[in-house]
Amino acid sequence: MNHARPLIALARLLEYPEADVRDHARELLDVLGDGESRDEGQGLESLRALGEHLQRTDLLDLQTEYVETFDRGRSTSLNLYEHLYGDARGRGPAMAELAAQYERAGLVLTARQLPDYLPAFLEYASTLSGPDAGAALRRVAVALGKIAQALERRRSPWLAAIVAALRLAGVRHWRSSVEPPPGALAEPAPPDWAPDALDAAWTEQPIQFLGAEDPCAVAGRRRGSAVRGG
Repeated sequence: MNHARPLIALARLLEYPEADVRDHARELLDVLGDGESRDEGQGLESLRALGEHLQRTDLLDLQTEYVETFDRGRSTSLNLYEHLYGDARGRGPAMAELAAQYERAGLVLTARQLPDYLPAFLEYASTLSGPDAGAALRRVAVALGKIAQALERRRSPWLAAIVAALRLAGVRHWRSSVEPPPGALAEPAPPDWAPDALDAAWTEQPIQFLGAEDPCAVAGRRRGSAVRGG
């Protein structure tokens, strides 16, 4: 299966919303719907609901909602390695390797985005063959599952886009990517977008990479395309 068009559509849907994406949301969701099997009725319904939300919401309100959703608290950060490494020392080398993969694919990051920014990663995956794209997505499936879990708690319509990415990775039941081992006690995660929890979540200085700005520092400002052709 060729994942290129669905992956590019997902990248556009998960970027900071601009008028062109909102106006063409239905076409983007149609691209994703074409790849869904008929037994994925709930997924198709959720994608349609996301498209309707994007089109019916005033653009400024939609942009505010995006910032509140993805730039407040770590649980919904679109920087994938935030969920896989946190502040661990291995995150920097992992992002350096990811940036090198982008370069080999002929893609160049914009100055404001880190290599693990999900829309950038999706565009990179779109340049790979179907099997390789699926494998790349599976490598970050745990991160995607954690984002999905947080979006579900917030009842966010963007959950549909993350779940669609997991389905492209071959994960049909997204909760399986974040389920605790048998016998483990799963404590409910706190709402880290609340003011006190938000302050605590960002107490430590977030990791910087090659001079890129922290995503929270650019929250609310106009985001360009995640990547451009090299």
